[in-house]
Amino acid sequence: MEKKAEGGLNGNDLVDLEKVTKNMTDEQRMKLAAELDLKMESYMKELESKGASKYMDGWNPDIWQQEMEQHPFFAGQMDPDAELSPLLQGIQQLKYSEEENTPEELAKNYKEDGNFNFKCKKYRLAIASYTQGLKYKVSRKSNFCRIE
Repeated sequence: MEKKAEGGLNGNDLVDLEKVTKNMTDEQRMKLAAELDLKMESYMKELESKGASKYMDGWNPDIWQQEMEQHPFFAGQMDPDAELSPLLQGIQQLKYSEEENTPEELAKNYKEDGNFNFKCKKYRLAIASYTQGLKYKVSRKSNFCRIE
């Protein structure tokens, strides 16, 4: 079940909204739209009053470098014991998901990881990546023939 913030909508609400609005007149739709606009405005004001975002007053150029270092895409070093951010977890799930990728794509992803680790002289990680990639039977046997 999806969580929603007070006053917000989740995916199930939107599906229900489609069912409800299907048989509405234009006047009823306009009334519903006005009500939803009011709810959204109220919700946004509530967030503002709580100080929900540190960017309410815009981007602070004095601390941009610190902000960028905290972002997973731009972080120079990551704490190996720290839990991965949801953004990074999502990217990993996309890269290694068997539902989103074909066996050939997965084999290629692991091969690329192995090549990167090999170039960085992280041989154990390279071997682990190559081994994982070999688990996906691919039609082109040359996919793992050489290290690039």
